[in-house]
Amino acid sequence: MRRLSLLTLLALGCAAGDPVFDGSSQPIVDGELESGYPEVVFLYNISGAACTATIISPRVVLTAKHCVQDGRNSRAAPASNFRVFVGRSARSATAQYLVSEVRPVPGRWDLQDGSDVAVLILSSPAAEAPREVSFDNPSSIVGQSFTAVGYGQTPSGGSGTKYSTEKLVRFVRNGFVFVSPAVCSGDSGGPLVGEDGRIWGVASFIYSESGGQPNCGTAPGAYNALNRYRDFIEQAIVDSGACVPSEEICNGIDDNCDEVVDEGCTATGDPCTGDDECVGGACRMVGDATSRICTLACDPLRPNLGCPADMYCATEGGGSCNGFCAPGGAGELP
Repeated sequence: MRRLSLLTLLALGCAAGDPVFDGSSQPIVDGELESGYPEVVFLYNISGAACTATIISPRVVLTAKHCVQDGRNSRAAPASNFRVFVGRSARSATAQYLVSEVRPVPGRWDLQDGSDVAVLILSSPAAEAPREVSFDNPSSIVGQSFTAVGYGQTPSGGSGTKYSTEKLVRFVRNGFVFVSPAVCSGDSGGPLVGEDGRIWGVASFIYSESGGQPNCGTAPGAYNALNRYRDFIEQAIVDSGACVPSEEICNGIDDNCDEVVDEGCTATGDPCTGDDECVGGACRMVGDATSRICTLACDPLRPNLGCPADMYCATEGGGSCNGFCAPGGAGELP
């Protein structure tokens, strides 16, 4: 029977306020000191626990659900409990962010259903560039190398300093990505960064395959996969005021977040063959046009409102009360 060990680091002896941890010059699980990955941050709970997290949008931080748990209670701790520190160590942070909201994924808090995922919405946007999340099936990265980044305990006992290590993905099961020994206490919530540079999971636990006590440095670990939680994560990003990139379609929205709306779409008033090619999402035979054009829905009772210059709102025809913009002006021939 496997024995599991959560990776939250308890900052024993620390009162509310800034975290204090032992330093160490020894790498975690054959890792090395990490001066990069500025988006990987130190997540501190003033009640005395610490984890790792990653900025995935200017105001959204990704971590493990058990990292935001309110002690032994099956609920999230108040947002006011958390501090997000940027930098190579908890003792020399270059930036600090407060948290306005904590959102754990619905589900159990006991690692039985692969729902050990949470996001925190920051009170203000982070200056660090976000790291992209992968929502693809993690089975595709089995056998590949990955990078683990975290502030957790080293095999020698130190903690609070950012380290990274490269290990192998072993297998995927029950919503978790199982890996060779890579993480220790305090690395919970840290990212599994794939060879493509995207985040495929958040560190959740280490375990013993023999049933004994899993030990930092020798015990394999598990990351909670993210592919089941796309809607949850993207909703948090949208609610934080950011754009979630998707394929650009002709709907009047900047879908791919490049600050250009409907690029590649046919402009209103130009000939078309189908709705999906038009900026306004409508290809119609309107007014006295002899062929279909890209148009916009409007109110035919107010023909001079809601249409571009040199167009007016005409009834679609065929007894319909629907209005669409047509070439010309109300009461004029086109």
